[in-house]
Amino acid sequence: PSTTIQPSTSVLVSPGPDIVPTPSPVSSPSGSPIAQPTTIPPTVPSPSPPITAPPAPTTESPTDDRSRCNALLSCRPCLMEGCAWFGPIATCEPDCSVIAADIPCWEGDDVELQCSAFDDSELDELTCSEADADCETCTSTNKPSSAEPCLWLDFGDGSTPTCASACGLLGCGMNGGQCSATPETPAPDTASPVATPTTGFPTQTPTAPITTFAPTDTEVSSAPSDESERCNTLSSCRPCLSDRCAWFGAIATCAPNCSAIADVECWEGDDVEEQCSEFEEGELDESTCSDADADCETCTTTNKPSSGEPCLWMDFGDGSAPMCAAACGFEGCGITGGLCPSLMPPSNPSSGGSLRDFSISTVPTPEPVQYAIVFRNQWSEARHPIDYPGSDAHWSPPVIVAHNSDYEMWESGALASPGVQLVAETGGISTISDEIDVAGASIGDDVVGRVIFNEDDQFQEIDPIAVDEAHDILSAITMVAPSPDWFAGFSGFVPRMNGMWLESFTIESGPYDSGTDGGETFEAANVELDPPTNIFPLTPETTPGGTIFVLDDEVFPV
Repeated sequence: PSTTIQPSTSVLVSPGPDIVPTPSPVSSPSGSPIAQPTTIPPTVPSPSPPITAPPAPTTESPTDDRSRCNALLSCRPCLMEGCAWFGPIATCEPDCSVIAADIPCWEGDDVELQCSAFDDSELDELTCSEADADCETCTSTNKPSSAEPCLWLDFGDGSTPTCASACGLLGCGMNGGQCSATPETPAPDTASPVATPTTGFPTQTPTAPITTFAPTDTEVSSAPSDESERCNTLSSCRPCLSDRCAWFGAIATCAPNCSAIADVECWEGDDVEEQCSEFEEGELDESTCSDADADCETCTTTNKPSSGEPCLWMDFGDGSAPMCAAACGFEGCGITGGLCPSLMPPSNPSSGGSLRDFSISTVPTPEPVQYAIVFRNQWSEARHPIDYPGSDAHWSPPVIVAHNSDYEMWESGALASPGVQLVAETGGISTISDEIDVAGASIGDDVVGRVIFNEDDQFQEIDPIAVDEAHDILSAITMVAPSPDWFAGFSGFVPRMNGMWLESFTIESGPYDSGTDGGETFEAANVELDPPTNIFPLTPETTPGGTIFVLDDEVFPV
């Protein structure tokens, strides 16, 4: 294990003392026996002062993470699991890039702030939708969250106008949400909902932003329908902008302004040559990328002429043919964020931990390997002062399993198995060991550590665990003891990248509640929950009284 890692409660997993995964059977490529894990010097630096764990990588497992998030049916459970909540369609996804278009999306660590903002937007929409008798009723009704007036969406196409709290997928209508045209007042920004959600385009993925420019102050004397007809007759960028209209390049449409159509890149403004040159560069980028759609590697190694940035591979995992594009589109950036799956960094565990400090080996995944394991403690009175159990604070024997996708040790948002319940409530491992045995061929290897008391030991070495291509998922669990039913660990981590095993990695784990006991302090009497609740992470919003494990409004890894 790396000696540069500070004592932490992470499980540091390293492929042996030479920090190179060793192919099984039990000999190295040179034929010599596999060495045992390097002995760690007995003097270990004391735990570092409270620090905030670095943010987890943003790229997530395309399939397992999406299934995990899709199972969550409301805002708070969704965000607690690090997912993103698309409120108007009541859908939980791994992040806000999965669904683009003008669908407000909430994500982030401040669960209560974000979900309260979503609640406000829901109340706004309900209030406005009930005021749809006519335009005057609508625009004289104020949204509860901001006291701003509701918007009257009339698209002049024969469809029934509606009253809404914000502009929608098709924009703000021909009057910008009002009862008559008022060109001097900019229409609401449809790309930025009032209540702090983001919309589909992710900041971490290169995208072509929607280009909008301030409306001109030119007096408009014609009626809205005349304006639309005048602009709609112009069929290219320069004539459109020269006549003070707005050019929607992707659909080759000229309209009175950029609020007329939502989520389509739009150019407008007085600098006609600059804007239309930018549009033409975008067209060339799109043509270049669309010609490179043979496969993902061809696409992502082709650069856009305008910027030199790589094209994006759009794979939505729904059976439709992937495509190569210059920017994320109406449906988002696909399940891999525009990258090839083979180029994506390893994901966080599906539950329970954040990946840190990983490196990649030169051992390909068809070769079986062994990983040495070091468990390090970060649960201390300094980092978790409220109700800390003093000299009685300890960890039950950690259980670590290498398995395939047919086995699941535990998962946040799901009910605890009897084995997980016994570990979380008593530290006993007999039942979870039976569950591992019953899983049969789904299990490749499993190892068990020992009990350690925090005041005596800050780390322990655990026997190496064997991992192979058929059992390439790691999961772990240990009881936070004493406690009603709290535990730490991780579930569903795959230690490989680009067809190679990771050379070493560290996973930091936070505390979880198994949902089987209602006790609210470390040494509380048993309060069996019948029926039990789902497993959930202990955060400032969910921990008993908002205090257990909390310091400076955060729950630090344990």
